[in-house]
Amino acid sequence: MVDGETISASILSHMRVDGDKRILFLANMEGREYIGKVIISGSYSVQVANPEDGVIEACEAEYKDGQTFFAVDLKSYQGICYILSET
Repeated sequence: MVDGETISASILSHMRVDGDKRILFLANMEGREYIGKVIISGSYSVQVANPEDGVIEACEAEYKDGQTFFAVDLKSYQGICYILSET
């Protein structure tokens, strides 16, 4: 995913802006694991919120040339939320 545009046809994505935060929901619509990364313009700290168990935890991110990068690993038919806070 690059700035809200999904690169893989098997990934459903939705992004909301709430003040200085962005909430990104991703869902893997295929019967196999998806491994990729998100690239978004700007500098954000990233948290991952698991809708299955309600756990919210920090997500490792990298920063380069005004962009934030973080890894995505979704099991088949799994959905996950990422909370991006401007830094």
